[in-house]
Amino acid sequence: GRTCGSEIDRAESLNGLTPLCRSVQQAQDVCCPEPITDPCTFCEEGIDNLDLELPQSGGRTCGTVNTLAATMEQGSELCTTLKQAEILCCPLPAKFCTFCPEGIPDPTIVMSGGQSCGSMLASVASIPSNSDLCSEFQAVESQCCPVSVSVPPTKSPSAATKPPTDDVGSP
Repeated sequence: GRTCGSEIDRAESLNGLTPLCRSVQQAQDVCCPEPITDPCTFCEEGIDNLDLELPQSGGRTCGTVNTLAATMEQGSELCTTLKQAEILCCPLPAKFCTFCPEGIPDPTIVMSGGQSCGSMLASVASIPSNSDLCSEFQAVESQCCPVSVSVPPTKSPSAATKPPTDDVGSP
């Protein structure tokens, strides 16, 4: 069988312009992956059962998915796919995501992604507060529930707060 070692040895003896060289170079992504700078996080609070076999995963367990996630870049398509198993593998979060805790003035407002503010509020109810998905929802929260800035009323200066004058009185 072909191994990374045998492919590296083979590549060193090939001219870079041949189809055979290009074929060997295809193994480069597997044999010489770029270092991970921001690893995919999976079940940050721990895993309840490392041996729990995930349905329709070809025998993968929470433990194997956790190990695989550490080799993926955070935000990559595969990382996002692996995170879908968190609902089965991770302990229940202490709290769930919040969205517009002060209420939504108009739940029918449609966001740029096509989802209404009301449906976004319903969607976050089962998402862990410490998840990336919660952060994504909260990033657009201001479109549904703008923060009102209250400015305290200004006071008109009273006689007690007026600066003293240097009027010189007549003798």
